[in-house]
Amino acid sequence: MKFKLTLCLIIIACLVASCRKKDASKAEEHQEEIELGDDAVVITPDKGFTFSKIDFNNYYVGEINDHSYYLKIDRIDKDHIVGRYYPVTDGLVLTVHSFEIERKSVDDKGDKECILCVKEEVIPIKFEITVDTGKISGWLAPTTPGSEAWHLAFEKYVEPAYRESTSPRYTPNCPSNYLSFQKKSDVVYGNAKGFWTSKPIHHEHMRKQLIQGLGQSAGAKRKNLELKMDLYLPEDSAVKRRPVIMLLHGGGFFFGDKAAVTSTEWCEHFASIGYVAVSANYRLGFKLTKGSIQQCEYESIQDAHAALRFLLAHADEYGIDTNNIFIGGTSAGSITALGAAFMTDQNLPAIFVDRNLRETCGSLHTSGNNYRRSPRIKAVANMWGALYDLKELDGRHIPVVSFHGTADNTVPYDIGYPFSDLKTKIGERLCGTMYGSVAIHHRLDSLHIRNQFYPIEGASHAPYEDKSGKPNEIYRFIQDKIQKFFYDEINRDGSIVQDTKDKKTYRLLMSDASWYNWQVEGGFITHQDKNSITVVWRSDAKKRTITASGERINGSAFKINKRKQ
Repeated sequence: MKFKLTLCLIIIACLVASCRKKDASKAEEHQEEIELGDDAVVITPDKGFTFSKIDFNNYYVGEINDHSYYLKIDRIDKDHIVGRYYPVTDGLVLTVHSFEIERKSVDDKGDKECILCVKEEVIPIKFEITVDTGKISGWLAPTTPGSEAWHLAFEKYVEPAYRESTSPRYTPNCPSNYLSFQKKSDVVYGNAKGFWTSKPIHHEHMRKQLIQGLGQSAGAKRKNLELKMDLYLPEDSAVKRRPVIMLLHGGGFFFGDKAAVTSTEWCEHFASIGYVAVSANYRLGFKLTKGSIQQCEYESIQDAHAALRFLLAHADEYGIDTNNIFIGGTSAGSITALGAAFMTDQNLPAIFVDRNLRETCGSLHTSGNNYRRSPRIKAVANMWGALYDLKELDGRHIPVVSFHGTADNTVPYDIGYPFSDLKTKIGERLCGTMYGSVAIHHRLDSLHIRNQFYPIEGASHAPYEDKSGKPNEIYRFIQDKIQKFFYDEINRDGSIVQDTKDKKTYRLLMSDASWYNWQVEGGFITHQDKNSITVVWRSDAKKRTITASGERINGSAFKINKRKQ
C-alpha cells in the first residue's frame, strides 16, 4: 500500500499545470474533490508532457485518498518529468524521495506508455487527470490488471503574504528632514530651590566669565525656581508612541541653557527622524566652598530624575514610548546624565555621603515634582563626562556610548581632577578625583555591559563646537554614532522561540510589536494564527530559517531570523 501511495503522488507531478495560489493555513485541509472551471484539460498517457506553464519554483500540497504530500517538480520535457515528494508525517522533518516519469514507445505504431522510476523500480502506469488553473483532480493506477485506482486532489503551496517594513524611522540612514515637528518651549516640569537654571555662555571668554561669576556668587541666595524644558514633537500621525531622547547642556554646573545651538540642532535632528526630543534646564550655581559644587551636581541629578518622571507621567500627551527612554549630555550635562542613569540613594559616591547631601537635599528621586514613577533609561550618550565612583556602574545594566578628547584638561579623559590645567588647583581642592570616559569604558567592559568609546585624538574639552559655540564636523560625527547606537538599542529586544511542547510551533517574543508576518526558508508553514506559526521542515533543505518582520509600536522596522539546525 505504501508503494501505491508513492506511485500515485509521483504521477501528480507530470500533470500539474499553471496553478493558483492557496493560503498556507489550508495545507492540511486536503480535499478529494475540487470544483473545476470550463477550461479544464484532461490529460492521459498518450499525450506528451508539454506543460509550458508549470511553475518549477513552487511546491504543491495535496492528498491522495487519506494521505497528504508535498511535491516539487524540478525538470520537465516532452517525455520526462523529474521531481521530489515529501510524505506528511507527525515528525518535524519531512523525508524527501526522488522520482522520474518517462513516456516511451511500446511498438512500431508509435503507441506510448508511461513508466515510473522510483526506488530502483520501473512500473507501467495509467491515469486520467483533469487540470484546471490551480486545481488538479483525477485517478491513477498501475497497469497491472486488478490494481486499485487512487483519487487525488492537489493545489499549489504558497506561504501567507509576507512584506517587510520600509520605515526609515530612527535608522542611521534616515534623512534628517524625514518628519516635520513642532516645538513646545518652556514647559515646566518641576520647582525647586537653587541659584539659577539658565546662564548663557560666551565661549571665547568662558574661563574669564567663570572667575568673575564665582566672585559674584559669594553673596548669591537660593530661591524658588521653575524647572523648564523644551520639547520637539514629531508630526507623525502614523505612530502613536515614539522613543524620547533627553539632552542636558554643559557649562561647568555654572553656565548653560537649553536653547544653546548645540542642543537645539540635535533636538531638531532627532525629532525629524522620529524621536520626541527634549532639551532641559537644571539647577546651576555654586560657591567657592567645599561641598557647594557637589550639592549642585547632586541637585542636577535630582532635576534630571524629575524631568524623566514628568515625561513618563505625560507619555500619553506627548506620544512617548516608555520602553525607549534615552538620555545624554555634554560635560556637566553628561555627568548629570550618567548620574541619573547609574546613581541611586544606595550607591552614592563617598564625596556625596561625606557632605551629607542625602540628608540636606533629600532623595534623588523625590525632588522637583510629585510624580513618583520613574522610567528605566534605555541607554546613555556620554560626551566628555565623568563619575566620582566607578562602582555606580555595577548596579544597572545600561548601555553607554562615549566620546572624549584625549587632551581634555577640564574633565579628565581617564582618571584625575577636573580643571587640572588651572594653577589654582580648584578641581583638586573642591571636586576630588573623577573617572572619565576611558575608565568608564574599561569598567563597562569588565561588567559585560554594551558600550562604545570614541576617543577624539588630540582634542581638548567640548571638541564638537567652534570658538563661537557652533557645531563642527565632530558634532556631526557624534550625532551619527549616537543615532546608530540608540537605534540598535531600540531594536535589540525580540526573538523567535520554539514551543517546548509542540516543537513544530514557533512564536515571536516581543512585547511592543505593532504588526508582523512570517517567512520560512527550507520548510512549509502548515498553520498560522495571530501569535505563532506551525512549520515542518524538508530533509533536503540546505538552509532552514524562520523570519519575522514588521514594525514596533514606535514605528521602527524589525527583521528577526532564527536558523534551524
